[in-house]
Amino acid sequence: MTPAEALADQLLAAHVEHVVGALLADDSTSDLADGLLAVAAGVPLQDLLSAERVTTVVLLLLERVPPSTTASTLVATWATAVHEGPDSPVTAADLMTRDQTAALVAEFQRAVPALRRAVEQMADSPVMGQLASGFLARVVTDVVAANRSVAERIPGMGGILSLGDRAASAVMGAAEVPMQLVGDTAGKGAAVAVRRLAAIVADTLEDPAFHLAALEVWDRASTRRLGPAGATEDGAPDVDDVRRVAGLLQDLTITASTSPPVQDMAAAFVASFYDVYGEYPVTTLLEEMGLTTDEITAAVRLLVRRFARAANEHGLLESLVNDQLEPFYRSSSTIALIDEAVRSNGDRV
Repeated sequence: MTPAEALADQLLAAHVEHVVGALLADDSTSDLADGLLAVAAGVPLQDLLSAERVTTVVLLLLERVPPSTTASTLVATWATAVHEGPDSPVTAADLMTRDQTAALVAEFQRAVPALRRAVEQMADSPVMGQLASGFLARVVTDVVAANRSVAERIPGMGGILSLGDRAASAVMGAAEVPMQLVGDTAGKGAAVAVRRLAAIVADTLEDPAFHLAALEVWDRASTRRLGPAGATEDGAPDVDDVRRVAGLLQDLTITASTSPPVQDMAAAFVASFYDVYGEYPVTTLLEEMGLTTDEITAAVRLLVRRFARAANEHGLLESLVNDQLEPFYRSSSTIALIDEAVRSNGDRV
């Protein structure tokens, strides 16, 4: 090792010691944080990070994160936490106000026409038509049966109803339930049954009385204590049920996140975001999120300080700094400068 190289090693060690000490000092971390914020306050977001780069990262995250092991672990952990519920008693009113509930119900009622159209589009489905016709037949049957039960309590009406049933059976040649005719007719008009059922449901939801009824239900339920997974005191779903539903939601996210429509929407969102905030500094964005400059500064200072101290405690900080500085002190140009300085100093001596 030449004298210049030995001196370079000494200079490197001294430099590393100085930088490590500065990173661990409170004043230095504050200065570093202030410097980072000064850059964030003076440089537009689009110059720090391009929209194209951010879009690439977002699309990569959509592709890699949902199916990852970490995501699966977090989903299972979240499902367990939801099932266990909060430590302290909580009611629905603690999470949502009555005015917010009323607003949501009103918005839901405004969306009923779209619901009506969606149900009507199912009219061509044979299975849906069968379900709708069966539902209507059961409603009619139950209403007739209930009315008959009431009528039979009137003296003399039981015999009349029995006579009517026998007469109807003789005419129709039917020995079973008379209301079977309703089901047969509804089955032939499945599409009509679906549209009629959609109209009944939509008209009920659009009725102003539905709004009042929904709020009345809220008033009754909002003060009841919520248990695990949002269940009331009457019972709660099993933890495996919650985990299974959470897993299904994760599977849905995995499928949707890599689909072209979702990725196109993500790219469009990034582009729109940069259209609004791209020309402004990052600090402006953070302030519009409700964060003050002092809060941002304190958070950055704490982050830098914690990072430096944790890295030092695990024996990583010194090697990290050394790896950044060593190439400079090992370069031929630096060795040549040191060698020249050594020779020049020797000549003067």
